[in-house]
Amino acid sequence: MRALAFAVYGLYSVLLLVKGQTSTDPITVVAKMGPYPGSSPGSVVAGTVTVSATPSSLTLLANLTGLPPSTTAGIHIHSGTSCADAANVGGHWWNATVADPWNNINYTSDTAGVGLVQVSLTAQQLGYNPQGCTGHCVVVHTSTNARIACGVLDPQPTSAPMAPKATASTSDPLPVYSPLIIIGQVVGGICLLLLITAIVLVRMEESHNSKKFEFIKMEEFGLHEKTTMN
Repeated sequence: MRALAFAVYGLYSVLLLVKGQTSTDPITVVAKMGPYPGSSPGSVVAGTVTVSATPSSLTLLANLTGLPPSTTAGIHIHSGTSCADAANVGGHWWNATVADPWNNINYTSDTAGVGLVQVSLTAQQLGYNPQGCTGHCVVVHTSTNARIACGVLDPQPTSAPMAPKATASTSDPLPVYSPLIIIGQVVGGICLLLLITAIVLVRMEESHNSKKFEFIKMEEFGLHEKTTMN
């Protein structure tokens, strides 16, 4: 019975591992934009930047006001995790082993300084798991590349409690899961084989005990008959 319990537990653990590694559930994080740290008091950029991310891609949606009128300039996720100090904001968030995908990501404002932008980037373009953007800064620039607004991408609260999800590290490699799936399937198959073997052994032991019990009863019955005859 102990072997059966270990086999069941092993199979369950492998299934959880494979499910966790191949999850494509999207996450949503939002940055509330405000003045860039140390910027001039005249900076009035406000609004939100919402990012929806899966292990394969992210989509950035910005709705901003107070931008320089009729301007096309950059809006990027940065490597830093705080807007409290300019020294903590960092540069663009991407893996330097690939070309910087943020160089061509811009907003365009109207004459009232309102800007809407929606862009998508893949894991291959970022060089990271896109879900690792959680907790990073979003920075808005001017046409001269000056930084005028900053906000931190925070998870959105839910109306009902949910089990916490593991978030990807900002240095996660590209989300290539095929080897993990193969390993999980192999280990899962081994666990399943152990489970079947344990069940067979338990059945054999039960059958053996049953036959042994019947044999003992027959011997007792034979001895009883012999005694009666004497």
